[in-house]
Amino acid sequence: MAVLVGYFDESHASEREAGAFSVAGFVSTAEHWEALTYEWALILCEYRIKEFKSADCASRLDAFEGWPTEKQIACVCALLSVLERSVLIGVFSTVLAKDFKEIVEPALAADSALRDPYLFCWQGCLAQVRNAAAPPQGEKIRFHIDDGDIARGKALELFYSFRHAQGLDDQWGGVTAESSKDFAPLQAADVLAYETYKRTDTLAYGPARRIRPSTERLRATKRLYGAWWDAKTLQAFVENRTEPGLM
Repeated sequence: MAVLVGYFDESHASEREAGAFSVAGFVSTAEHWEALTYEWALILCEYRIKEFKSADCASRLDAFEGWPTEKQIACVCALLSVLERSVLIGVFSTVLAKDFKEIVEPALAADSALRDPYLFCWQGCLAQVRNAAAPPQGEKIRFHIDDGDIARGKALELFYSFRHAQGLDDQWGGVTAESSKDFAPLQAADVLAYETYKRTDTLAYGPARRIRPSTERLRATKRLYGAWWDAKTLQAFVENRTEPGLM
């Protein structure tokens, strides 16, 4: 019987209160994740890197310093090919920090977890998983987040609160925070988080550009479910308490 497992990560501008903010991840079977981990490791070995970080690769930082464009593209394409073969669904939730700060933060109680854009987007991803992925009978979906994520302690609390409130205790297992250095699926989640962050940031702040080829490849799988939160949909959330993640 197939066991479903989800991995999630975040991506945002270097200044957390500026630009776009995204949480994203993939859900697939344990068997598919095992195959991805093996293939991912072979690619990292080929390119002599210990961990793939999308932002560092795009900016040629740290392990990617000095890489020519051709090498960047080849590495990303190889990893995307593994993703295309391995994941069942991808989910994401993105928001512009400026809109969020102006519209959502003042409208919620000071102790509300959803005043944090990371937690808001994290719950948005949970809503997408609830709608798009049902575990086999008798099984539960397991969840993992990157242990470097902002407010991970509160993210764990929010997960259990959401699971119980949505009546998913019998369908969802637990959630743990792990190191992306040790888990290739978390590096895969980082790819989607970065691509959705970049797309949101580009749409908001321009100049207008065509969709990044890597983003287009992920979209072409037809297996992505997500929410792009703009000022209009954030205002609707505030006025109607529309659930994060549902458009």
